[in-house]
Amino acid sequence: MNNYGKSAIRAVELIQSGDVLYTEDAWKQATTEFFTTKTKACPKSAFLGLCEAGLVKGVHQIHIKQPLKKTTNKDHAIEAVQLLTENGDYASYKSLQLWRAIMQGNQKSHNFQMDVVLALWNNGMISPAKTYIIA
Repeated sequence: MNNYGKSAIRAVELIQSGDVLYTEDAWKQATTEFFTTKTKACPKSAFLGLCEAGLVKGVHQIHIKQPLKKTTNKDHAIEAVQLLTENGDYASYKSLQLWRAIMQGNQKSHNFQMDVVLALWNNGMISPAKTYIIA
């Protein structure tokens, strides 16, 4: 698991423990534990989007300081959870393989969004019961 996956798990732990109230603050604190340089926006948007969509266990709307603006990273992360919910075999995929399954031939570059999704999924931190329609 890479540092974006570890950051996602740590951010959830910070919220669940009550040490940090807001998802954005938890992400920032968690990434400072695993990175010494500036981090990418795509995995952050994927994490915040999953939280905002109510897909992360123990993270509720009170933990959302400010909703995300329209972001495809959020949509891609939610779509990945839908794929994982429909077919658990995707959980054994590497992040790039899951990205390609979502992109279905689109050549858009992977930017660690699926590392966040897979880390949370494989550590039992995703609530897959909900179904979302991405507009």
